[in-house]
Amino acid sequence: MIIDAHAHFAEQSVAVLDPSLERCLATMDRLGIDCMIQSFGKAIGHGKYSDFERYIEESCELYEKSGKRIYSYFFYNPHMSDFCVRMIEENTDLPAFVGIKLHPAINNVFADDEAYRPAYESARKFGLPVLSHTWALTSNPNQKYAVPELFEKYIREFPDVSFIFGHSGGRVNGIREAVAIGKRYKNAFYDLAGDIFDRGLVEYIAGGVGAERLLFGSDLCWFDPATQLGMILGASLTTEEKALILGGNAARLFRIP
Repeated sequence: MIIDAHAHFAEQSVAVLDPSLERCLATMDRLGIDCMIQSFGKAIGHGKYSDFERYIEESCELYEKSGKRIYSYFFYNPHMSDFCVRMIEENTDLPAFVGIKLHPAINNVFADDEAYRPAYESARKFGLPVLSHTWALTSNPNQKYAVPELFEKYIREFPDVSFIFGHSGGRVNGIREAVAIGKRYKNAFYDLAGDIFDRGLVEYIAGGVGAERLLFGSDLCWFDPATQLGMILGASLTTEEKALILGGNAARLFRIP
């Protein structure tokens, strides 16, 4: 089973890629991807209340129209904390939703801010994994809000919540810091989404924290999933370890049958 644990849909697509449901499913079929977990761009930014209510409906539509192959994350915006918590509480029984997504670099709130505590409390209450964008310091000043070391506070305080370093820290220094944190806390996980193509990356993360904590992710529709699939399939790991990374770990974390 192959599960793409980090994807986006529709309006966040790179222009050269067709973001339609039909093209998305065709890509999944071509590459043998059984299902994916996405978050809508319209809910990630500062947003409006109507955007959040609409993405709940659209996520459910995607789930049904895709033949129950496209799952979604609830999005938690720290600027709209009470509302987001209510959206999670009111809709947590919907089968389309399997986790909570954070994006400090877009919301411009440091990842260790107290404003995120309700998200982790909701994750604990409903047994949902938390995925966040994480990245090393770069020329983009907004990445300072999502550097890996800022997430240690909540990883430590919520040991019963599975936390996923989206992009595994993004760049070399960030990846090293994220893996160092994972050596201290067993509830830290990693996905391979985005333009992180360093040779030996899969082996490095698996060697540091174990293949059982690494997830396939693509950042579809931003990128073709074939790139990350090839990196995993070509890694110097056992067949069993590759199977865990491609889908076994995600099936367990998100309780996908």
